[in-house]
Amino acid sequence: MQPALLPSAIGKWLTLFSTILLTDLSLFKLGATMDPYDPSRFLSSVQPPSDSSKRRVHFKSTVPPSDPEPQEEKRVSKRSSKKSAPAEEKRRSYTLVIIVCSLSAMALGMWAGPALFAPGGHLARALASASTIQVPTSPHGLFRQPRRAASIPVHIASYVQKSLRAAVKDPVGRRDFALAADGAKIAYKLTSSFQSDFPSSSIRSPELILDEDMRTGSHWLIPDAQCQVGIKLPAFIYPTHVSIDHIPRELAADIRQAPRHMVLWGLLEGLGNEQRHLAFLERFQMSPLNSTGSAPPITNNGTFLPLAAFEYAIDNEKNVQTFAIDSTVLASRIFFGAVVLEIRTNWGAPSTRLYRVRIHGEEMSE
Repeated sequence: MQPALLPSAIGKWLTLFSTILLTDLSLFKLGATMDPYDPSRFLSSVQPPSDSSKRRVHFKSTVPPSDPEPQEEKRVSKRSSKKSAPAEEKRRSYTLVIIVCSLSAMALGMWAGPALFAPGGHLARALASASTIQVPTSPHGLFRQPRRAASIPVHIASYVQKSLRAAVKDPVGRRDFALAADGAKIAYKLTSSFQSDFPSSSIRSPELILDEDMRTGSHWLIPDAQCQVGIKLPAFIYPTHVSIDHIPRELAADIRQAPRHMVLWGLLEGLGNEQRHLAFLERFQMSPLNSTGSAPPITNNGTFLPLAAFEYAIDNEKNVQTFAIDSTVLASRIFFGAVVLEIRTNWGAPSTRLYRVRIHGEEMSE
């Protein structure tokens, strides 16, 4: 209820109250005209039977003829006469009180109500504020205290977020151009083939090295310590890094099957690349890669350029290791569309397991 409507509402309630009191007074006066101790008021509505044909039975009265009025009626009349005077006084007092209360209520509603319940009054503001109290809908809301969220220290929250980002984030953080999902393929004319002595169930395709699956069974099983694999890239790129993936040492059945010494070769294609190679020929001859040779074992009549020579370390805490391309190759701005990974040695096992090869770089713009 708004405070501006309080005076009219209070006046209505007081007027109603006074009307009820006056009605009560009228009913009381109507009932006061009858003697509550008169037994005849309960028998006045009883009429004798109208059928005169019915036989009536007359009984002889036991009351002596000298006393025509029954004894019980005499006692009732005496008691009513004794109590009639005090009852009349009480009715008059009650009537006077009702009249005074009714007149007071009407006066208060017409005069004092607007003054007490003005829109800016204290009582109006109190009633208005009380009307805005929100009662909780839950049966336990009055007694249950709200739960407070447990506060986590800032350094712990920061450590957890950092750990989650490290777990979700790729360990390399570079695009892989040797990914089969992006269009990379195995160049079988530049890949070693073997007459494997392994059971047919253990023979696996070299295409597994282009997949992101790093489970223990997802690898290319090579029945030797030396081999090579050719990879056709989905686009011509300026290579910058190469990454070798292997399962962690704790999960490997024989960590000696991991590749060790490797060389990444790039296939020279196009007249522009040959001219750039001749321009940097003197610097290539002075590069440490000059001692790696001129080409991989399988060339298929192609011209190759060594891009990087590196060693995979099984004692490193990182099972995915990334190696940079030679600075001379980066400076020459020679782009490549196919590469060859040559595995020269492993860590002493009769066979080698290659899980994944990643080629990173910058795609050549047309």
